[in-house]
Amino acid sequence: MRYAPLLVLVAAGCGGSATSPSPAVPKTSVAIAISPNPIVSTDRADPDAPLEARWTVEITSARVGAHVNFVNATLRDGASGAEAEPSGTLSLGPADIVAAAGSNRVEPRGRLAVAQSLQYALPSGGRLGLLTVTVQVTEDGGTLTSASLQVPVN
Repeated sequence: MRYAPLLVLVAAGCGGSATSPSPAVPKTSVAIAISPNPIVSTDRADPDAPLEARWTVEITSARVGAHVNFVNATLRDGASGAEAEPSGTLSLGPADIVAAAGSNRVEPRGRLAVAQSLQYALPSGGRLGLLTVTVQVTEDGGTLTSASLQVPVN
């Protein structure tokens, strides 16, 4: 029984709470979806850009609103990984997004749809490609957040 007072002192000296701290939860997140998925290219009569791809990027913001800074897309050849020609990239800034979607603002728990398209040829001469879309937003609190998604192009 000599040890009982020592055990009481050790237990009392531990202090603090029995619960562990909660992990930090971000105020918001941005998510993107692309439709259709996969993207189906269509033929064109132009020999310099015989294919055209059209898609819509849906941007979703949770918890707080955000302004979309840019929506960038890069199309690469599925066989070689080389960038499509004449330009496999498309970059929309705030003014372009407003022109395409009516606003560059995503309300809390809201969605914003931005239509995009490219006229292109793949270096391999094939039809299969991989499109990477990246979106960056500035949340109402000033935090920059981005998301990327890849979808096949057939």
